[in-house]
Amino acid sequence: MNGEQRAPLVFVDCETTGLDPDAQPWEVYALRRDPDGTDRELHLFVRHDPERAARLPARFREDYAARYTPADAVPRPDAAGLLARFLHTGPDAPAPHLVGVNPAYDAAVLGRLLLAHSHPLPWSHHLVDVLALAAGFLAGRGHPAPPPWRSDDLSAAVGVDVPTETRHTARGDALWALALYDAITTPDPLPLEPTATATATATKEPAPCPPTSPA
Repeated sequence: MNGEQRAPLVFVDCETTGLDPDAQPWEVYALRRDPDGTDRELHLFVRHDPERAARLPARFREDYAARYTPADAVPRPDAAGLLARFLHTGPDAPAPHLVGVNPAYDAAVLGRLLLAHSHPLPWSHHLVDVLALAAGFLAGRGHPAPPPWRSDDLSAAVGVDVPTETRHTARGDALWALALYDAITTPDPLPLEPTATATATATKEPAPCPPTSPA
């Protein structure tokens, strides 16, 4: 992959009116990390059918009632346009990769929003699920974590605290995915001292060459 143009990463999450196939987003958060290391964010509250939100389970309905204000929300066509522009990379640049905790769900919800307002899907079809990354990371270190996976357990195993107050908010869950991704993909520092085996090998005198036979 040397010499190839790198793709942006977009850490994303959305809160929706339910888990049904046509659920609508009411909160969207995305943090875009470009190849030059620049981070920028998009945080939207989106208008939707309030009757759908009224059917949310109690704890999600309470969070919705506490944080969603219709006056602060943007119409769905405007939300689609803002999201499309935020994710745009240009004709010659690679499409961004969506990263999240089960990003397939967010991609489906946001994809419906974009397509409903005539915006093509701007992201790569290679989605990055940080829970699958965590499971592979642990297996590579000799700590296999076979499914079924619990996100809390995998997060703790790679040293990332699970958010408490911001759990199940779009921003909180997207930043949790970012923390998991960084914990998994940041290289370990090189040891300050060579290991005993490496030291012995490095300082061992070379064996003398055997005498050559006379011609």
